[in-house]
This record gives sequence, structure tokens and C-alpha cells, in this order.
Amino acid sequence: RINAGKNVGVNFSVKEGCFALSGATTPDDLELQMQLMAANIIDPGFRDEALQLWKQSASSYDTMFKSQLDGAKFSVEEYLRGNDTRFSVPSLEEMNALTIADVQDWLGPQLADSYLEVSLVGDFDMESTISHILNTFGALPEREKSPQVVDDDLRSIQFPDTPG
Repeated sequence: RINAGKNVGVNFSVKEGCFALSGATTPDDLELQMQLMAANIIDPGFRDEALQLWKQSASSYDTMFKSQLDGAKFSVEEYLRGNDTRFSVPSLEEMNALTIADVQDWLGPQLADSYLEVSLVGDFDMESTISHILNTFGALPEREKSPQVVDDDLRSIQFPDTPG
């Protein structure tokens, strides 16, 4: 309700080499959008209610991964990555075993001080936007100066041997 009439929202996603916060807004709501995104970094709100909601949907994900093409895509990705579990879909039992503490241990250190990159696309006033960035992301405690270097072995694809 506090954001009624505002065009703001924050999406969180996990990418191969990073976590990403994204959103779309209007020039009038850009400052609020940036405040919300920075708040998600400062106080991510690890709540049992969110975990319970996610666990309620876990069986649907499990069914989808077992019965649809997207599931096969994830299985192939894990296989091509040498059965590296970071590229796998956990079992329903593994999903249901997760706790808030597990999520905090995984995300907390990354949100606290890891490298941060801000990108904006669209029609905006440069001067006020720089001010908004400095007042939100620029006000965060000091962070890593560059992204973690990922070992090339972790990015390599290992094709299985074929008969031949």
C-alpha cells in the first residue's frame, strides 16, 4: 500500500556468475526504485513466510523439471558441466530441507560486501540520476572493487565420450 500509485518493483534472480536485482520504473519514480533496490541489499528480509511459500511451490517445480523440456535442459546442463551440482536442480527432498539459515549463509555474505555494478537503461535526467545513485548505492558500505575471478575450469563444458 505504501507504494500505491508508484511504478516500482524489485526482482531478484540468480545468474551463472552473479546475483541480479532488476526493476522497471518511470523517471518520476526512479529515486524510490533505487531506494527499494538498495534496501533489498541492506536488509534482504529473510522471512520464514517466504520460505514456506517457496516450499509450497517446490512440488510444482519438481513436477515441471521431471515432465517438461525445461527440466531436461537443466539435466543436460549439469551433465555437460561434469555433473557439477551448481548447475543441477535439487531434488524435492533437498528443496524442502532448506532453512532460512541456509539462505542467509548463501546470500548474506554476497549482499554484504561483494562487487556491485549498477546499470541503467532508458530516458532519464543524468544529473538527478547520479544524485540518486550516490544517495542509495553510493551510500552502501565499501564493497569489493572487482568481481570474483572465476576459474576457467568452472566454466568449461565437458562433452561426454562417445562411442566411435
